[in-house]
Amino acid sequence: MQLSKKSIFLSSLFIGSVFFAVSCSQNKLSSNDLDTDKDRKKPVELKKLDIAPAFKNIDVAYQKFGVNPAKAEKITLKKTGTVIEIPADAFVDENGNPVKEKVDISFREFHDAAEIIASGIPMQNPETGEYMETAGMFEIKGHCKGKEIFIAPTKKITVNLASYNEGDRFDFFKLDKNGRWETKQKGGQATINLKRVEELKKADEKETQKPIEPKSLERNNNFVFDFNVNYKAFPELSAFKGIIWQYAGKAKDPGNPELNPEIFETDWQNIEIKKAKDKYVLVLKFGRKKVEIEVLPVLKGTDYKIAKIDFEKNMREYEQIKKEIEMQRKMYDQQAELLRSYSLSGFGIYNWDFWKGDADKNFEVKIDFEPEFDYAENSNTVTYFLVNNRRKAVVRYGTD
Repeated sequence: MQLSKKSIFLSSLFIGSVFFAVSCSQNKLSSNDLDTDKDRKKPVELKKLDIAPAFKNIDVAYQKFGVNPAKAEKITLKKTGTVIEIPADAFVDENGNPVKEKVDISFREFHDAAEIIASGIPMQNPETGEYMETAGMFEIKGHCKGKEIFIAPTKKITVNLASYNEGDRFDFFKLDKNGRWETKQKGGQATINLKRVEELKKADEKETQKPIEPKSLERNNNFVFDFNVNYKAFPELSAFKGIIWQYAGKAKDPGNPELNPEIFETDWQNIEIKKAKDKYVLVLKFGRKKVEIEVLPVLKGTDYKIAKIDFEKNMREYEQIKKEIEMQRKMYDQQAELLRSYSLSGFGIYNWDFWKGDADKNFEVKIDFEPEFDYAENSNTVTYFLVNNRRKAVVRYGTD
């Protein structure tokens, strides 16, 4: 059963977007604040565009950092890759006096529609119907012993904001006290997040090979063999002294030493043992003749027991290193590939964005409310959101 139906005209540039309504009495809008034209609903026209979170007790949390104001600080946010650079002696109190004691920096960033809606930060111009496509937005504040502080007139804090949008079309804005976006910079090319690139490269280089488990000669029925090695001539093979080798390839392969007795009859000029993924490769050379044999070491008695203990220890270390590498790679994989930088002279809410939209092109959306909701009585508590996450855009609407 459908109780209430309401038709609303919205920008056609948002076709393919998600549209939903939220009933929030704490965000109640007065009918005097809205355009009451019955033939068309424009975006909410508030006398002052307040920050109005869509849901009670749901907002984007601040990350907080304690800094020593006497020292230059660099804060890196691991989740996104954003970097905040703070010079020494960057803060003053309300009277303009230098701040000497610990400073608490509160920072939060917004990169998708859910975060924008939760924050309640206005992202449109109600007079023109234009809306913003964001390449990253953030808020930064500073306090000392609970009191608001300010950036010193001769200092600036640089925020290298994570950005998931390419291109140089984005301008830089600051939200003023009336909820309007003031342009601070026209355009700005994003740069590569080099720290992310370097750390992913380190993770690849740190990758180690899995230890090879030793085999017991007593429990082995496969073809095994040994070589008489002159360890003075081949000192690099001394570590393999006392080891018997098991053929680890396929039985019918041409390189199977069991099928090639001449392998054992040749006085090889060069012997090399290379580690492969889960086995070894024995490389034998005599002149132009070269033979490669896939092998595994087999041991007996005490040698096997010692090797088994070493293997288990190495395996534990390998698993720990592998886990650390995976965590490191996962962390840097989720970070933004790009950074957008701006040096701030004051705290506040800032946005890399550009204006979009055409208020003259519209389409109709019908909202069906549940029977339990009395629309006639509660219409002024309803806020509508039109979301285009691909464009990182959110438009807020109201009704009479």
